[in-house]
Amino acid sequence: ATLQLPAGTIPELLARGEDPFGDHPAFATEAGTLSYRDLRTQSRNAARAFLASGVRPGDRVGIWAPNVVEFMVALLGAESIGAAVVPINTRYRGEEARVILSRARATAVVLINGFLGADYSSMLREAGARAAAEGKATDLRDGEVAHDVVGGLPHLHTVIDLNDESGSGETTWAEFLTRAEQTPLADLVAAYAQHADVDITIESVGGVDAARRVQGGEAFDFVVLASDA
Repeated sequence: ATLQLPAGTIPELLARGEDPFGDHPAFATEAGTLSYRDLRTQSRNAARAFLASGVRPGDRVGIWAPNVVEFMVALLGAESIGAAVVPINTRYRGEEARVILSRARATAVVLINGFLGADYSSMLREAGARAAAEGKATDLRDGEVAHDVVGGLPHLHTVIDLNDESGSGETTWAEFLTRAEQTPLADLVAAYAQHADVDITIESVGGVDAARRVQGGEAFDFVVLASDA
């Protein structure tokens, strides 16, 4: 059983929602429903995929997409590893998005090509190229590594397209999620512990991987983080 902890972090909130609500719908869209259990599973997979993609606690992740289920999964996944989410209005065009991503020094962006007839990937790349040509590229700080994924945005190393059939050439959402397999549970727990300011050890409870959380000198009972890892 999972102890009913105060929902102080995103992973705890997802865990608390899964136990009492399970197969009840957390989201309902025209494409179908997503249960609380599936929401936690998919968010955890997204968190592990972000880690495998090089996103780290403290990074910023842009989400340039409408209110679809994948938006929430990406948001919860990023926040579960301590990344800050930077939402971008879908009405914005390339230069506006570039400026936001530049100011945030975002390392990843999730977008959806084809929404409202817009090619978000091309708009961003064109705006980035103009900024680089005009000397407006984001400055790098000491120790930061430049990435040549989108011109003018040297911090940005990952671009993910939620539209798996857009043909944009970006990493598709399905391809992104397969990266979750590259991240062991221990790495996910370590990222969680880093941003939650807690000490966590992985132990086995009835054959299920779980974590003991110690915060403020007080040890809480086990919180199951994954039963399928």
